[in-house]
Amino acid sequence: MPASRSRWGQPLADAVILAGGAGTRLWPLSRSATPKHLLKLLGGKTLLRATYERAIRIADRVVVVTETSQLEAAREEIPELGEDDWIVEPGRRGTAACLALAARVLPPDEVMISLHADHLIPDVDAFAATVGTAAAWAQDSGSLVTLGLTPRSAATAYGYIRCGKPCGDNAFVVDRFVEKPSLEKAQSFLAEGGYLWNSGMFLFRAERYLAELEGSRPEIVGAVRRALAGAQ
Repeated sequence: MPASRSRWGQPLADAVILAGGAGTRLWPLSRSATPKHLLKLLGGKTLLRATYERAIRIADRVVVVTETSQLEAAREEIPELGEDDWIVEPGRRGTAACLALAARVLPPDEVMISLHADHLIPDVDAFAATVGTAAAWAQDSGSLVTLGLTPRSAATAYGYIRCGKPCGDNAFVVDRFVEKPSLEKAQSFLAEGGYLWNSGMFLFRAERYLAELEGSRPEIVGAVRRALAGAQ
C-alpha cells in the first residue's frame, strides 16, 4: 500500500515513550519513587524530557505510557502533552502490554515508534535521520523494524541481534534475538561479526504489531482489550 506522508516527507508516525520502569541498574540513586528517567542527569534536564525533545523531531504526535505512581512527576516534565497523550497503567505489565495499549488507541495504519524514556542519545540529528529511514521502511513494507547498535565491546548488559540476509541499504532480516549473554558468548559474537546490540527501539504499523502479538501472545491482546473496555 502507498505510504501516507506527513509535512516532513516521512510517514505519519506516533512516538510512544515507555516511561514506567524503575531503572534498577542505577540503584540506589534510582528508586520506584524516583526512577532513572525522572532524575536530572543531563545538566538539570531529565532523561524523559530529553526523550520527548527527540521524539518531537521525528513524530507527528507523542504519547507517554507510564504507571499511576509516576504519572504526576512525568506530567511535570512534559506539560505540553494533553490528557489524551497519556496512557496510564495501574502497575507494570511489561513492554509488550504497554505497546499493545498504545497500538489499540492510536491510528492502526500509522507507524508507531517505540522509545524508552531512559536512553541517552547525544547525536540527535543522526538519530532523527535513522528513524526517518526506518519509519519509511516500516510503512512501505509493513515490516516490524528494530534499530541495532554497532557493538563497541563485549558487553553483557545488553541483548544482541544476529543479522540475517541483507534486505536494503544497511538493513537486514533479523536472524535471531539473543538475551544478555555471558562474557564468553559476547566475545564470540564480536569475533564472528554480524551481531548488533539491541537498542530496544522498534517501528511498525500499530495494526501489524497487534496482529503479530495476537499470533504469539493472544492473552496480552485480550487483557488489553478488556482493560480498555472497562475504562470506557
